[in-house]
Amino acid sequence: SSPSSSAASSLLHYSVYSERVVINVSGLRFETRSQTLEHFPDTLLGDPARRMRHFDPLRNEYFFDRNRPSFDAILYYYQSGGRLKRPANVPFDIFCEEVKFYELGDEAVLRFREEEGFVKEQDKPLPRDHFKRQIWLLFEYPESSSP
Repeated sequence: SSPSSSAASSLLHYSVYSERVVINVSGLRFETRSQTLEHFPDTLLGDPARRMRHFDPLRNEYFFDRNRPSFDAILYYYQSGGRLKRPANVPFDIFCEEVKFYELGDEAVLRFREEEGFVKEQDKPLPRDHFKRQIWLLFEYPESSSP
């Protein structure tokens, strides 16, 4: 193959993987590269097919009617290789909804919850003996034995 066809092929490869993507979140526009998003292919923005459901061909952008302040952190998740930090001005429950909407996954949610100070409770093994188990449950959950 000639040098010009190999240059054209590498240019095509470059343009496909570094294509600029415009994301409009409730009127606020963000720009990134498709390559940045596709580092996380199992997420809404990282999967081109899932992302396409939100594409507006008239404006040549993806549109999401979602919480704007949260999106800075969502986009940073892709740019930083998976670090997720809730903006101080966004309530915990709102940010959790946004993380779920963009389908960042259970692992990201667990890491985020740990960083927020939520610790996963360890499962406590119940006693095998039926009587001891009932006593243990009575003390652990006293409201369960109301008259």
